[in-house]
Amino acid sequence: MMDHPTVGPGELDVERAGQEKALNTITTGKSSKVSLWAIYALLIMVCGGTLVGRICSLQPTLSNRNSPFFSANDRSRWATIRALGDDGIYEIDSLVMQNEKYAGRDVRPWDTIDKVAHRGQDGVIHYYSSKPTLLPTLLSVQYSMWKVVTGWNLEDHRFPMAKLILIFSNVLPFMLYLALIATLVHRFSQTTFTACVVILVAGLGTFLSTFAISLNNHLPAAIAVSTVIFCGIQVKDQQARGLGWYVVAGLASAFAVSNELPALSFFCLAALAFLLMCPRLFLLGFLPAAGLVASAHFGTNWQAHGSWRPAYAHRQDGAVIGQLPGNWTKSFEAERLPDPLRNELESLGVDVSDAWQIWPGEMEVPENTRRWVIMNLRTSERWALVQSEEGQPVSVHQWDNWYEYPGSYWTADVSRRSSVDQGEESQGLYLFHMLLGHHGIFSLTPMWLLSLGGATIWLFQDRGSRRWLVIGFSILFVVCIAFYVWRPVIDRNYGGQTSGLRWMFWFIPFFVLAAVPMIDRLATSSWGKIAVIMLAGASVASATYSSMNPWVHPWIYQWFFA
Repeated sequence: MMDHPTVGPGELDVERAGQEKALNTITTGKSSKVSLWAIYALLIMVCGGTLVGRICSLQPTLSNRNSPFFSANDRSRWATIRALGDDGIYEIDSLVMQNEKYAGRDVRPWDTIDKVAHRGQDGVIHYYSSKPTLLPTLLSVQYSMWKVVTGWNLEDHRFPMAKLILIFSNVLPFMLYLALIATLVHRFSQTTFTACVVILVAGLGTFLSTFAISLNNHLPAAIAVSTVIFCGIQVKDQQARGLGWYVVAGLASAFAVSNELPALSFFCLAALAFLLMCPRLFLLGFLPAAGLVASAHFGTNWQAHGSWRPAYAHRQDGAVIGQLPGNWTKSFEAERLPDPLRNELESLGVDVSDAWQIWPGEMEVPENTRRWVIMNLRTSERWALVQSEEGQPVSVHQWDNWYEYPGSYWTADVSRRSSVDQGEESQGLYLFHMLLGHHGIFSLTPMWLLSLGGATIWLFQDRGSRRWLVIGFSILFVVCIAFYVWRPVIDRNYGGQTSGLRWMFWFIPFFVLAAVPMIDRLATSSWGKIAVIMLAGASVASATYSSMNPWVHPWIYQWFFA
């Protein structure tokens, strides 16, 4: 294959027009000309076809509970999709309790630990998915459409319906993502070797392809980030001034936040970049489009939970509404409410009526702290009673811990949880495993080592959009890594049982593009090409290791740490 013509760093593609014919063709051994874009399309189709084959091969097993769902994480979203598509509600009570017989054993195909419990609009306590509501709400619309077209549903035709939805919600957007990557790589790269390697790695060698067979929030977030990058480069380098670029960028950047809360930092930088490029189009296009997504995000959350805050933000006792004078702890321990105590509670707005229950709370509390839960059995209202130290007055809190319910995985003793959910004590060790260890960004995808070199090249040699791309994502990367390292011990858990550090998957589009200049340099020698091919092969092997179930521990963890 012949090399692309070289374009100086940071320059507009002024030489492109005169060399378009040479750039878009390569000469084969038979001297026939083949379009580079035909090769890109072939690579994209191979990657997409691989994903379709993996999705279509899903079969019922005991491990997946006779369902095409892989983990509590995606079952939580699927339950919402089915509840909305079949009944028009967000409550998933009947689904999580549904029992089936499979291979002679009882299974619950819809049950999940990723659920919360709180009073619904009918005043009764219901179960809900703890996941953000916008994505499953959008997918429930697709589910409703396929019900009409095919006559299938997620109860009687669970596998074919789920496969159909996954192909249209995961595979097709992923192929669009690869097309955006191919367009940028074609523009940035200087050799066809670089372009083909990068597209192939983007399609088969990252954990986006691993997770493309499972319903998750990380894939749409990464696709949204790549869309914003593409729009920004079009506006900055190609002088594209159409309002549409700003609208699409606003929609995509806000949708990224809806799926990955830490991507709020990305949204802020993207908003600043588009504002500086053209304030007028930013105000007319980017901002209203982002506002539309934000309205849908918070609107569906309110519809589901009656709260503007997402479900996972309701993990602690609510505000203090007052204190009980005197010492009532013996009454609480005996599960009694004498009339004077009831009068004190009623004076604080706690109406227990004539049907109530009091019990020790299940939530973990600091040492020497005592806690009880009191509930009005007629209205399902609850309050938390907390005594910080013996002899101190008891504080009455509004109820806001939606993760505290009978049998909750999240209020069980930490020692009973999966080892990875117990948290990493050492911040230094946690940082090491995030970057180079068993969940390491660079150890599990060694191609990203080339991205570090490529980012350095762009930082010092480019004067256009690519330099600012490196600066922006470098800041975001450091901020996000620091955020996770400084989380409480219980939250330093690598994202649970997952084949990669999924919280950082939305950085993958940047890593893919940043590898381009380094591969270009290595492609000038045979040994350099061999090194690139080996790193690419290792990345593909790592991503493929968990290709039939992304919700398992990484191969490094399984081989050396399990």
